Amino acid sequence: MSSSTIEYIVMCFLKTNKRTGLYNKTRECACGIDDLMPCENPQATCRAGYKVMCTPDCDHNGRKIRVGESWHVQPETPRGVSDN
Repeated sequence: MSSSTIEYIVMCFLKTNKRTGLYNKTRECACGIDDLMPCENPQATCRAGYKVMCTPDCDHNGRKIRVGESWHVQPETPRGVSDN
């Protein structure tokens, strides 16, 4: 990956700021740092966040989730994780 690509620049930002993914509420999509920008079309509305595993109380607009397999990216740190 070239150091001049948007993907590389975003990955560096995420790592430097201890974030683990991107989310986009307007498009209802998210990606983890391990598979960054699979859409190959990042939007200006994508935001840095934290990839977390889903719990039974996760709401994914009525879509079925598999606890322990499904995940999402959220803006706030997971419980018990410092943002420092």
